[in-house]
Amino acid sequence: MKPTKVLSCNLYSLTPTEYITENDITWVSHNQPYRWTATINVNQQPHSWAGSTTPYFYNGLDILVGDFVVTKGQARILKIIEISNQTDQTITCVLEDDDRLNVYIDPFQIADGSILTGDGFVFSVVNGMPALFPLPEATPDFLDEYVSQIISRFAYQQKNKTIDINQIGHGFIVNDLITLNSIGDYTLASYTQDSYDSIIGIVTESEDADNFKYQPIGQFININLPGAPGTVQYLDPANPGKVSEVIDDIFPFYPALIKIDNDTAVFATLNFNHSTAKLEITSDLINWAKVETIMLTAETADATPTILTLDGANVSLEDNSFYSFTLDLIAADTQGNAGLHKQLQGTLKIKAGAINLEGDAAETIFNDMLTGNQVSVAVSQPNILQFIVIGQPTTGIRWNSRLDLTKVTAL
Repeated sequence: MKPTKVLSCNLYSLTPTEYITENDITWVSHNQPYRWTATINVNQQPHSWAGSTTPYFYNGLDILVGDFVVTKGQARILKIIEISNQTDQTITCVLEDDDRLNVYIDPFQIADGSILTGDGFVFSVVNGMPALFPLPEATPDFLDEYVSQIISRFAYQQKNKTIDINQIGHGFIVNDLITLNSIGDYTLASYTQDSYDSIIGIVTESEDADNFKYQPIGQFININLPGAPGTVQYLDPANPGKVSEVIDDIFPFYPALIKIDNDTAVFATLNFNHSTAKLEITSDLINWAKVETIMLTAETADATPTILTLDGANVSLEDNSFYSFTLDLIAADTQGNAGLHKQLQGTLKIKAGAINLEGDAAETIFNDMLTGNQVSVAVSQPNILQFIVIGQPTTGIRWNSRLDLTKVTAL
């Protein structure tokens, strides 16, 4: 547990930079500012924790994107969404009226979303709620009752329950059940005979064509993750127990966590698009042996070499191991006139990150009515096994195969 960060400050300047344009032009909020550039002078906050940027003190260097600034009451606060310059005493940043709420609660009915310059403080958000203790003594004009107003604002916005997402053309409406795919896009949760999507949450607000809110399944957790709010963190196949923002086509990546703010995330424990395309047999007593059966498929329209894949992903093998493989391949043209049935068998050695095919793969032909077709095996780094098929120049062909792998770990 570390101390809460509530830094007394002086909001020195506030200059409008972006304006509301999506509202009806008859609204008073139309063309009113909701973002500003700001200069904030920051006083240090003493504490008794040695783990801060400056041991035993918070200062301007500890302010993060996602923190809030307040100077007076009525829960009129602005959110830090970008920091362009930062020292221990001063920050230059972009502030935003979060959810345009300052604009809409303005009692003077001129949709003023700004806050007053002058003394105030910067506070952080933990698990979706404001951390507002201990209040700096350097803000004598700030009444304790203002704290309850800020907490009420966060409760009204459901900041401890909902996630704000920007996704171009999302197409969602309130009460839609949504899931998250392997490239970080939100989609409607669906069910078919062969697969179903695990529900990650329910849409609570569709703000416009590109922004929505949803309430996720499960509790928020207190963790500092890289990336911007809404960033999806995936299980990292290169580092067990760790996550990564990177997606590539070598491994089928699976969402693990979704960042909400600088101190908060929610689990994305999804088994989306459940597939039975891979089976494993292991032993709790013998950790150096494993048997796998994998379904690899492809479609070809011409003679372009095409890789057989597992739901679009390559087959990745484990280091410092020997493998035997048997690929049982069947294919048919899309008219149902001709087909083939072949097998490839071979041995692989993987040591210190280098994969090698030991000798030539043995091919057995059971039936071949697709003239000119080819199937071959190839390896690539790191530890990738590939099977490449070549069809006919002008014929559509569907390829399906069963890959059996038997592994012994040598080290």
